[in-house]
Amino acid sequence: MSAVPINLVIEQGDTFEVTFNLRNSFGTFINLSSYSVEAKMAKNYTNTSTQYNLNPTIIDPSTGLIQLTIPAVGGQLVTKTQDIPEGRYVYNIRITKNAPPLTEKVIDGIVTVKGSVL
Repeated sequence: MSAVPINLVIEQGDTFEVTFNLRNSFGTFINLSSYSVEAKMAKNYTNTSTQYNLNPTIIDPSTGLIQLTIPAVGGQLVTKTQDIPEGRYVYNIRITKNAPPLTEKVIDGIVTVKGSVL
């Protein structure tokens, strides 16, 4: 399956949260019971030295429901939306299954981080 392009907007200083229901090419939900998910963003695909974790979580495995979140505030070890410089980024969401082995990029796109004076 090729990745579905979806563009996102993050407002600095606001909690970012978005959910997706993953479906296969037949329109059926992908059962994520035996999968893990990862999602990251970076300035571009060739320079990934600074990546931001989009903190993906599988919310409902049977309906392929995943959620990406970045808090507005948090501790020193937590990336917050206010810590991400404004600009244009790219991102990928990848799912991985251990048996039988399968890794595929399911969603990708552009993330625009908007600045804030507050």
